[in-house]
Amino acid sequence: MIKVKYSRYDLINKEILALEERGFMNRVINFLLKDRRLVFQISVSNDLYQRAEILCDDIVQKRSEDKQYTQSELVEHVFLDFIDEVRNNDSNVGSIYTRLNVRKQQLPMVNDNPLLPSKSNTTVITKIERDDVLRAEVLLQDLSYFVPEHGIDVEQLIEIVYLDFLLEYSKGRRKNVIKDILEYLEGY
Repeated sequence: MIKVKYSRYDLINKEILALEERGFMNRVINFLLKDRRLVFQISVSNDLYQRAEILCDDIVQKRSEDKQYTQSELVEHVFLDFIDEVRNNDSNVGSIYTRLNVRKQQLPMVNDNPLLPSKSNTTVITKIERDDVLRAEVLLQDLSYFVPEHGIDVEQLIEIVYLDFLLEYSKGRRKNVIKDILEYLEGY
């Protein structure tokens, strides 16, 4: 069986290997050496990056505490919302794929060159909990039963979900975003 990697961390295969290892001490050592939060980099067009910066600033202004709220935290929040949605609707993998496929924002290409000029991008670095990354890998593995060569990895998934959120927010299709994030932060 071909082992497919659904992120650069390859958590599914690492978890399977860990289960196959014999001995209590090996399992304890593997558990202690696991990173709890994993680093991801996503590329955001400068116009959406600026819009997200304003959103983060709005959250800081409305927050009762004097704490920063960064795009890194916004990416994590948006991705966790998506993972929670997947957990609540886990039997509907096909519709999740359709949604992701529609959300892929790709420029039309002619002879491997973009038809439209590409926008300048800024990289956002974020950290996601290991368990949530593993859940995303499992989602993508489940997706491969419906679409064997879907070609989506966790890095792309985070980017698709975040960019879609920003596009929807900037077009006014997302309501109560600041209020929802503030409520989330108060309960955190």
